[in-house]
Amino acid sequence: AYADSELIADLQSFTYDHNCLKAGKFGSLLSPFTVKAIMTGSLLWLMVFSVVRWPLLLLSQQLTNWAAVLTFIQVSISLYCSYDLDIAKKRGLLTAHHVLFEIITPMNLLVVAVYWSVLYDKQVVRYTASKE
Repeated sequence: AYADSELIADLQSFTYDHNCLKAGKFGSLLSPFTVKAIMTGSLLWLMVFSVVRWPLLLLSQQLTNWAAVLTFIQVSISLYCSYDLDIAKKRGLLTAHHVLFEIITPMNLLVVAVYWSVLYDKQVVRYTASKE
């Protein structure tokens, strides 16, 4: 049997992030905070650009966009967890973080390996032809 503290530690540990925060080392270029903030901003920009550029119905039909949205949510939760020193008490957020990680990892692998390498050219031709 596991103790609650062991289950929480196994689910997700932000100990390194919290130690950096306590030591005041969260502003360096390669800190977990900076990397997560850059990823969050980049994904948010990508989603805003996509919504402005293309119809929502088209966006909702593509796995690439779902992967971007779920990745944005997961990275945003991760950034929040990195700053919250009491995150171990918030199992809902830890669970959401872990479940989303388990979903987006294979989803992003699928998007990159299959969509961008095999299907992308066909989709560009189809979308371009439908606009003419």
